[in-house]
Amino acid sequence: MLSPAAEGITEIGFLYLHTIFIQQGRMETTWTVLRKFGYGEGLDLREDFLLPRYVAFMDMTVVSDIQIRRAI
Repeated sequence: MLSPAAEGITEIGFLYLHTIFIQQGRMETTWTVLRKFGYGEGLDLREDFLLPRYVAFMDMTVVSDIQIRRAI
């Protein structure tokens, strides 16, 4: 998951940067810094990051987001 500097910021680097700014209450700063280094408004995330594999054990209750939306 580490990429050469020529390919831009790594996933680990982005999460670290964003975590620091969240802790400081400055979420918008992440995007300001990324724009300064030439990143645009688009954000592409890998499919496995958006939809991680989830294992439910026999004694677990799993509620889907569709069920949550219906309940609200």
